[in-house]
Amino acid sequence: MVLVAGPESSGTRIFTEVFSQHHAVSGSPTASDHYDLMDDIWTDIRSGDRDAAVSKLATTKLRDVVITRRSLPHGPAVGKPPEYLKFPDFDMFLDVVTECGYRLVVFVPTRCPLATVASSVLQRDSVRGDPQKSLNQYQASLTHITGFCIRNSIPYFILSLEAAVLDGAAYINSMFSLLGLVSQADLQFCGCSEVNRRRYEWAAANLTPRLIADEISATEMRDTRKQPNPSGIRGLWRKLAG
Repeated sequence: MVLVAGPESSGTRIFTEVFSQHHAVSGSPTASDHYDLMDDIWTDIRSGDRDAAVSKLATTKLRDVVITRRSLPHGPAVGKPPEYLKFPDFDMFLDVVTECGYRLVVFVPTRCPLATVASSVLQRDSVRGDPQKSLNQYQASLTHITGFCIRNSIPYFILSLEAAVLDGAAYINSMFSLLGLVSQADLQFCGCSEVNRRRYEWAAANLTPRLIADEISATEMRDTRKQPNPSGIRGLWRKLAG
């Protein structure tokens, strides 16, 4: 069982679609239409009905490898927007797939952080156009998924949307090899080489450096229990470099 889970606008849909092309995979070739083959099971998990989720998964005929996707946050149903900082219950999901005999692996799609934040501001209802909310949710989503993996000793791999665009099918087939699958010669992957350009332009015109600097300084304070660093991001960068 492969869970593709990452922040909104990080590439969960495009990765799920291309992974679903493998002949040994049960997946969602139309993930861009906000469809996932395990949507009904995720709905049961969202409502806390573990037994119903187990029953549905156990009686569904699937191939050797199953791919399912969740954005963080994820809408409760098609046409219903996700709620701010409302993340899936991955612990119950793990319980369900384990009872049905699956071993879980997690793929975490990533994209340039600034492009991800900008895309979320422009296109996602969960942050309502608020850059600070977008940044907070981006960081919280990565903490949620990686924390789940570390806490439960789940193997996870960080994927790069930009690397997939650059290397194409070779990159996707390298991910298949991690799952013990043979390469797929006829993969169709049409990533845009300028996937982030518009987001960079928008961010340069609309996001101020203080947004990022203030957030990093606040994080540094929480982690070190120190007083605010007046030099902001520059001071943190010197600390990391030194």
